[in-house]
Amino acid sequence: MRLRWGRRSRRSAAQATVEFAVVAPLFFLCLLASIDAGLWAVQTSAEVAAVEQAARDAASAAAGPLSETAPDARTVVADIGQRLRQALFGTTVVAWCDPTRRDACGFVSCPASPGAVQAVFGPRVVALCVEVDAPPPCAVTAPAAGCGDSPMVTVRAIGYVAALVPPGFGAGTEAGEIATDIAATTHSLRFAP
Repeated sequence: MRLRWGRRSRRSAAQATVEFAVVAPLFFLCLLASIDAGLWAVQTSAEVAAVEQAARDAASAAAGPLSETAPDARTVVADIGQRLRQALFGTTVVAWCDPTRRDACGFVSCPASPGAVQAVFGPRVVALCVEVDAPPPCAVTAPAAGCGDSPMVTVRAIGYVAALVPPGFGAGTEAGEIATDIAATTHSLRFAP
């Protein structure tokens, strides 16, 4: 009786080891995926709130109420950058600036894709950019549609956010990062001259 019980005990222990070896990787993969999905939701929510706040700040932060220039992107990034840096762990937040311009920060336009940000700054970087779309000038004879409107200010957060996704399973072009492109547009606060 004891001999039979010993063999069954060893067989069941071996079976449990094999079952654990099969199930454990699947469990840890599901656990990692759920943690990463939760982090992605928190990061995306923080990005949306920060871009909306930046658009409000940028709409009212030009040099003066009669200014036709966009607010400095470095100023906008400084205003909301700290909040974004706390939410986007492992991700660098930068201003999308032309390094040749000394007077202000900004490119002619925002980057076209997250890959353009990665080409300039490297992986796991989110760039904030500010664009101003001025309305058409008003002609006396035939006014254009929208003439006299205040300029539109667009703030974008674009790039790749760090993720817990292991190599080979990434949603972005590189492992461990997820592409992001969030924009907010609003009328700037300007007074008529």
